Amino acid sequence: MQESELKSLRWEHEVLEQRFSQTQQERDDLYKKFIKAINEVQQKTGFKNALLEKKLRVMEEAVERKVSLKMCVQGKLLMQACYKKRNFIIMSSQF
Repeated sequence: MQESELKSLRWEHEVLEQRFSQTQQERDDLYKKFIKAINEVQQKTGFKNALLEKKLRVMEEAVERKVSLKMCVQGKLLMQACYKKRNFIIMSSQF
């Protein structure tokens, strides 16, 4: 009876070792897939960040151009107002 129990236990031990080995392999495969997925997400995120930074720079440049244009227009309007005032003063002093 003891020999058959020993044989049964050895067989069970072998089956458990095979299952353990298979489980370890599955774990390693899942870990590799996990790392690969993380790397892909990081790469996509890096690309999206670079794209967003470029869009932000383009928008900042557009705002700067608009501000510059606005300042030029305001300066021109100010100059026109000064000329009108000066001409008015000149015309007023002639009468």
